[in-house]
Amino acid sequence: MRRTVLLSLLLAGCRHATHANVVKTAVAPAVGEHVRLAAVMWPTKKAVITCTRRIDDAAQPIGVPGPCKRLEAGETDPVKILSWATLGRFDDDAPDSVPKSFGGRCKLEIEPGQRQPLREATLTWVTPTKRVKLDDWMPTDDAEAVEADQFTIESSFAPEGEWLAILHVAVGLGEGDRIIQVPGVKIVAVPACE
Repeated sequence: MRRTVLLSLLLAGCRHATHANVVKTAVAPAVGEHVRLAAVMWPTKKAVITCTRRIDDAAQPIGVPGPCKRLEAGETDPVKILSWATLGRFDDDAPDSVPKSFGGRCKLEIEPGQRQPLREATLTWVTPTKRVKLDDWMPTDDAEAVEADQFTIESSFAPEGEWLAILHVAVGLGEGDRIIQVPGVKIVAVPACE
């Protein structure tokens, strides 16, 4: 009887220890490691929808994204929307990926921001002949992002290739999850690859 109880306790302890090891060794998505953090989609060729969302240690969504905002090309202020569910899928490409039509000649470079030492996040367009800074961001005026643990910039190309969304991304670190907010977004014409 004692052996059975002792064996049961040992097995239960091993199961618990194995689970704890899995949790501790899970890869956490870090800002700037080619993992799409922001929830962004293109419901039309000239409009983008961004949503606040939660992701786990493996960058998988938790729960339902929201609240969401929509921005049309040419506008500067996103509009809150009620539902995105019937409009399409979120972009799951890397945050610095470029369309294959560029043939690998041009690329985007993302430099995540830092709190210590203080450094702004930047997005740079790199061509065979030049480097052009497309955006820089420090979350000092964004109420949603000023308290963020990490911040970066991500990009998303419209499926038709004419427009580029530049997203300001704020990351709040939690116990086993991250809260990803997009306090700022703008849509610009895709730069020339020259």
